[in-house]
Amino acid sequence: MLEGRLTVNIISSDRPGEKLPSESRYRRTLETMQVLRTLLDGKPVSFRGEFLQVEVEPPRVHTVSGRCPLFYFGGFSEPAREVAARAADIYLLWPDTLPRVEALLGDLRRRAAAHGRRLRVGYRVPVICRETEAEARAAAGLHRGATLEEHRASREVALGRRPPEVTARDGLFAVAMGVAAERPAALRRPVEIAELAPGGTGRRAPG
Repeated sequence: MLEGRLTVNIISSDRPGEKLPSESRYRRTLETMQVLRTLLDGKPVSFRGEFLQVEVEPPRVHTVSGRCPLFYFGGFSEPAREVAARAADIYLLWPDTLPRVEALLGDLRRRAAAHGRRLRVGYRVPVICRETEAEARAAAGLHRGATLEEHRASREVALGRRPPEVTARDGLFAVAMGVAAERPAALRRPVEIAELAPGGTGRRAPG
């Protein structure tokens, strides 16, 4: 259907109801990438790792090229960089200052070379266009406390020039709602917000 244009973006994350330390999670990601690449290369898999134990015959369905699609991968932590160097085809990075980008790419290329590999780079830059800068900033909205507007607002709060827009209680309920959204899959029952946050509303998470 895609005529060989499929690529795979790998995201190292916890599974529902599970929380692994970062280092362990990235070791599992590396094993998954190694097994997946072998399968998508059309080869049999005989793998015994820390997290995966896989023994399968070659797949009967192959990619158009007969080879594994490109693996895209990103992450700035030490474990993430090592996974990228060992198993990714293209490392994805966000905009940053030129010296920091140069340092990051130099580190990744050295790591990849140590494994006998060459790592390509992808540069992901969100672009929001409007008639004016003010309109573009308004359209961009908020992004987890990372926008310039949010940093400026936080500074004003810290200096006592304006009240906080979000209270600690708001933050508590936001975290509780996120946890409640994944708990039903692990517990196999509905989860009340009140179970996770004192004084909760009694609303149920989907489950």
